[in-house]
This record gives sequence, C-alpha cells and structure tokens, in this order.
Amino acid sequence: MKAIKDKYNPNLSVKENATLCNCSVAAIRHFIKVNGIDRKYDEALKKWILVNDFAKQHPDYKPYRLAKELGISQHTVTKYLGTEKPVKSDNSKLSKFAGEKMANKILTVNTNQQSILNNILTLYVPSLHFDADLTYSKGSFYRNNNVAQPTYKLDKFPQTDDTIELDKIDDVISDEALDSVIFDLPYMVSMSWGDMKSKVMELYSSFDSVDELVNTNKAMLELATRKIRKGGIIVVKTQDSCVATPTGAKQMWVSHILQNHAETLGLTHEDTFILVSKKLMFTRHNVQQHRARKNHCYFFVFRK
Repeated sequence: MKAIKDKYNPNLSVKENATLCNCSVAAIRHFIKVNGIDRKYDEALKKWILVNDFAKQHPDYKPYRLAKELGISQHTVTKYLGTEKPVKSDNSKLSKFAGEKMANKILTVNTNQQSILNNILTLYVPSLHFDADLTYSKGSFYRNNNVAQPTYKLDKFPQTDDTIELDKIDDVISDEALDSVIFDLPYMVSMSWGDMKSKVMELYSSFDSVDELVNTNKAMLELATRKIRKGGIIVVKTQDSCVATPTGAKQMWVSHILQNHAETLGLTHEDTFILVSKKLMFTRHNVQQHRARKNHCYFFVFRK
C-alpha cells in the first residue's frame, strides 16, 4: 500500500497507475476506496484544466479544433470550456489531483524530486502543470508521468522531437503570456587544468567558465521573468558547488547569485524546497577534503 501511496498519479488511469505501481488494477481500486479518493471529481477537474489551459494558449481555436488537438470529444470541450471550476459533490472524499488535505503535509526537505515538483504545483500553480520548461532536455522531471508534462518544452539543444529550440521562444510565446515557468541549468564549471575531473561532469553538462555560469543563470531568469504574467511563478532548480582553480577550490554560491538577481528583477522569493541526495559522487582522486561536500540542491519559487 505504501508503494502505491508514493507513486499514485491522479493524472493517470486506474490501469496506468497499476502499471506504474507494479500492482494489479484491483489493488489500485482498493487503494482509492480505502483512502477515500474522489476519482470522479479528479477526472472532471483534470479535463476542465486541460480544456481551459489549452484554449488559453490557442484563443483562436474553435471547440471542434480544440477537441481534435486534445484528442477528446467536442462534447467534453463544450462542457468544460469557459465554465467555473468543478465543485466537489462529496466533501468527505479526498481530491488527490487538486492536492486538497495534502498541503499540511508538504515539507521543505525531500529526497524525491518528483514529490517536490508536485508539491510546488499543488501550492503555487493552479493548473497543476508548468506552462513552459526552458531546459526540458530529455524530460527527466516528468519521467514515468509522475509529474504532468509542461505545455511548452524548450531547450538550447532539443533532444526530443516535440522540444522547441530555446532561441525561437519569441516566435511561439509572447511576453507576459505564461503563468508558470521552470528551468534547471548546469551548476558545475569544467576543470581545464591537470587531470582532475569530477564524476558529476562525466554525467551532466557543465559550463566552461565561472562567467558563463553566472551570466547564463542571470539571462535565463530574465527570460523567464519576461515571459510570465504579473503574479506568475518561476521555479528554478540549482545547486552550489566548488570551482577548481590553480590555487585551490573556490566556493561557487549559485543559489546566492540567483536570489540576489531575482531581487534586482523585482521578483518575490516565495519558497525554497531542498532536495537531498541519497548518495554522493566523488572525484577520481583521494584528495584531502577542505570543505563540506554538497549533497543537496534547491528548488526556488519566485513570483513576478
């Protein structure tokens, strides 16, 4: 039952949840019944959000076009388009999709990235999905559909067929058109001296210099600020690190840079979530440690 509780996704069908949780359909139905989950309401709310959010992005589309693009019936589109948010008919049941009765369980620290993302969506993004991900990459944030896919997928170097090249963002998204944006830039600077190389850099992208790291983070935050409406939410995942220099390692406080620049842009720092890693990656060499190894990263929530 605990495994189902940790993975259950109201965006998915009962059968899809069974596959996700590696259990039977009967086990999922039992979980829904025992926990008093209002599946009927969640389905209605999910469709209402889907229809109205897509219609907002495409105001010139008629109902039949919306239905075709979304892969649902025109009757469903007409039923939910432009209407008020569905009202729960049974308040004794829990809406997992809306996150009701869950907010008091949301903590700042977690060891699961998908849980943090869903907690942020629950607290700060009414549509329960991000309008745009500016660093979509291969979509690791949304792996196994544990987090709802963003409306727009963008990346400097697109790696999926439906990802838009970031340099073309102005062609597809107007300024102040979005309610929520998320991005996750590399936090490491490559070591160009000696033969020392971090295992992290072997797995993930890194910047060539400190200046490139700082300037790219500031530019991305400025871009996100330009694209969201007043009151919109920007979520930034980042991590501090140490930068190797010929005279020794230097602390690189990326988190401070982002928070300070957000303030200069007039953004409000709404919240901070901390993701703690269950394991550490070390350098190849058994060098003497002079600073605490960082085994956590941040999800900052800024509001315009």
